[in-house]
Amino acid sequence: MKVLVAGAGAIGQWLGARLQDAGHAVQLLTTQRHVAALRALRIDGLSTWSGALDATADPNALGTRFDAAFLVCKAHQTQLLAPLVAPRLAPGAVLATLQNGFGNAQKVAHFLPPAQVAVALTSHGIWVEAPGQLRHAGVGATQVGPFVPDAEASARTAEGLLADAALAPEWHAAMRGFVWRKAMINHAVNPVAALHGVPNGEVLAQPTLHSLSSGLLKEAVALAERGRVPLPPGDLQDLLDATLRRTAANRVSMLQDVDAKRATEVEQITGRMVRLAERLLVSMPRSESVYGRIKDLEASYLGAEAATRLAWDELPWEAEPF
Repeated sequence: MKVLVAGAGAIGQWLGARLQDAGHAVQLLTTQRHVAALRALRIDGLSTWSGALDATADPNALGTRFDAAFLVCKAHQTQLLAPLVAPRLAPGAVLATLQNGFGNAQKVAHFLPPAQVAVALTSHGIWVEAPGQLRHAGVGATQVGPFVPDAEASARTAEGLLADAALAPEWHAAMRGFVWRKAMINHAVNPVAALHGVPNGEVLAQPTLHSLSSGLLKEAVALAERGRVPLPPGDLQDLLDATLRRTAANRVSMLQDVDAKRATEVEQITGRMVRLAERLLVSMPRSESVYGRIKDLEASYLGAEAATRLAWDELPWEAEPF
């Protein structure tokens, strides 16, 4: 198949390599600093790979009539990339979101029919050690399903591609609870790791950090219960601890963003939870605190106006359910 991987950072480059190995014609849309490096990409760690990927930083240089696309950009970039990707799809082709946070599929559905939108999640931990060099540091489950009910065909295409990439995807006809569960784990881990500059294993190993992470998870659980979110079965504290163990060497994306002095996804994860909690009258003091501290960090290197604008840009989308 002809596949576009749009917004390709660490996860997108890794996925592109695996899809290319499976025989698909893959093109990546990424940042300029990665384009030349992807002519000689190397992946080390739990999976290994070396080779060249077809990549561009210019949307006008992309092909057209892709059979499928994966949107793997940061959540705050979704509304910018989706309208660039949608016109390049063949009629009826699937666009699957493979991202952190809330609201990605809802945003994409403004630019193509909802039946063509699929939702995918993965807990594999990947980071860019240097341009052209990835580290696969953690393994985890992958889930996929349709954005709207009775729209199985497009999502099945995405499932097949993820299977070709050897991700053993789990099929779920309803993905809302899984999006929430992934966001809740991200909320419990990413801000803590980013604020303290540590890989995931240290969040588990250091009692103070583990207590904070567990407290954030408890607040998120209370919010989900108040919002009547149909979470998948299972103990979330056990899932949190297992995730930290499996991905002990991983440096989460929010930590990578802070280290690189980039905008984070805190608005689409913790910020959305905090603002929903205000509407539902759920107390989330720990969450409010880490959200404020991450925003202070962003303001220290982006500037106060730019950091605030990231919140303003998200607010119009929050009227939609997530």
